[in-house]
Amino acid sequence: HTHLPDETDKGVLELRQILKRKAIEESSPTDRIVEEAFHAINSQSQSNDLLINMR
Repeated sequence: HTHLPDETDKGVLELRQILKRKAIEESSPTDRIVEEAFHAINSQSQSNDLLINMR
């Protein structure tokens, strides 16, 4: 058993950082940013594609 983050944890942390940065930089409501991210996750086959597309 290890406490080191795996690739899924890393992806989630990166996504959280991206969304936090978008919420700070954009004047859009947070709910809209989260809704767009949720839609993108559901429309992508892999979460890694989402991370690349949101940068």
